[in-house]
Amino acid sequence: MPNEDDNGEENKGNSKGRIDELITFNRYVLFLCFTYELVIIAQVGNLASMIFICASPDIIGCGETIFPNNISRQEACKLYESVLLPANNDSCKAMTNYQFRSVNVEWALFCDKEHGVKNTISYQMLGVMIGALIFGQLSDLFGRKTVGLCCIVGTIVTGSMSALAHNLFSFTLLRFTVGIFVGGNSTVMYVYVIENVPTNARFAVKTLVTWSPNFIILSLIAYLSGEWRTLLLAMNLLASPSLICFLFLYESPYWLLDKGRTNEAQNVLKKTSIWGITTKRYENSEELLEACIQQEQQRRNAKSKRYYFYHLFSSWKLFQYNLIISFSCFSVGAISYGLMFNLEKISGSLYINAAILGLFRYALNMLIAVADHFFKCIGRKVIHTFALLGIIISITFILFVNYFDIVFEYKLEVRAFTLLAVGMTATVFLVNGITNAELFPTAIRNIASAHALTWGRIGGIVAPQIFYLSTFHSSMPYAIIISMALLDVLLFDAFLPETKHGALSSETPGGGIPSSCCSLSRKCIANDENPAVNNL
Repeated sequence: MPNEDDNGEENKGNSKGRIDELITFNRYVLFLCFTYELVIIAQVGNLASMIFICASPDIIGCGETIFPNNISRQEACKLYESVLLPANNDSCKAMTNYQFRSVNVEWALFCDKEHGVKNTISYQMLGVMIGALIFGQLSDLFGRKTVGLCCIVGTIVTGSMSALAHNLFSFTLLRFTVGIFVGGNSTVMYVYVIENVPTNARFAVKTLVTWSPNFIILSLIAYLSGEWRTLLLAMNLLASPSLICFLFLYESPYWLLDKGRTNEAQNVLKKTSIWGITTKRYENSEELLEACIQQEQQRRNAKSKRYYFYHLFSSWKLFQYNLIISFSCFSVGAISYGLMFNLEKISGSLYINAAILGLFRYALNMLIAVADHFFKCIGRKVIHTFALLGIIISITFILFVNYFDIVFEYKLEVRAFTLLAVGMTATVFLVNGITNAELFPTAIRNIASAHALTWGRIGGIVAPQIFYLSTFHSSMPYAIIISMALLDVLLFDAFLPETKHGALSSETPGGGIPSSCCSLSRKCIANDENPAVNNL
């Protein structure tokens, strides 16, 4: 695939003649971000809500027998299933204590039966992975807006339908379907927003419009609803205005140009420009607009070579990058979802814990963004190592108290370290995404990103299964988490280069290094979004 650096002299003369220069931060972009926030509410309301929907109750007694307050959840279940049920011919009705009326409570699925509920999360995450693959391809064929709208409609409809499920089988089937649509809208909407937001505002949008602050909304709605059916209906109702917002959005001009629909792309750019303060900014600049669109169309038509999945492994270097990034995404996915979907097992209010988690993740990402901007010495590897060491230290403490069966004595510390570990995973997700984009060449960057995200979702599928190991010993899941995090740190730090101070790579897989890079004394990774770098 020819790249922009191969035409360095042309770029010098036409650095302003790009579609990027016509997309400005105006009221249309703000409206798009508002719509995206509503879509994220649908995502959080149908995925993260499983924190509450699948929360296991505490068994506090059976019949006339009340258990001691200082026994663990595992001990209570063992006492209930192994002693009291057989002694009462399986007719002893369990007494439960819960903060939220989950499916476990409504259908009496606790102790050994709760594994079936946790499996629902695995099936849902499998749906997310399938949906991302299917709808990502469909959006390339039929458009970002069209497919994105179909996905959000599917998410809201199936999410609301799952609130009407009458047994675990129908609930699991509907959650799998919801996962497919959530996977689709998360993938398609991310690309759609990035393609309609100015280059210099993309990082801000990615940092501010995200899942983390919506955990607070989720916690509030869960607290007010008190039970899982109302929670699902309320969250999907809250996201439903996004359907109206879509009526006022336009198709991505990049996608239109890729399909050769130049006139439509021109009309979209005109219409989006009148949302700004400088009304009809480009209405009287037909010549400039035509030139920019023609140049962009020519640049895209010049893509004579196609790249496929196997190009990710076309060299030992790319194979190594893929192996390490994929493992990092898998491990952090397993750690994050495994801990997050077991928040009901730590002390304190489930609602407050979820809200604190969202606030901490948001504040930490903002802090990391500031540190990354102002301190050159803080690179991707430093942040990645810092976050994973925080996870390792936190989980090591939890492992220790579980191994010596002193969780009750240190329940506040376990709560704090669990929230800290889950919060740190958000930073690892962010660093992995940025590093992945900076490591791989332009020609296969999207393929590499999809590959890494797939492994992250596989981690989400495996996550509930890791915590089943607690049936052998309560400390075993944490030993697995520590092992994965340690291996992640070692591989990432030892075998990946620091990418912060490099530009985006345009070196083609299996090809030579662009001529504009050969003159640089350091290893160059050319930036396809920065004219200053392109003109070196």
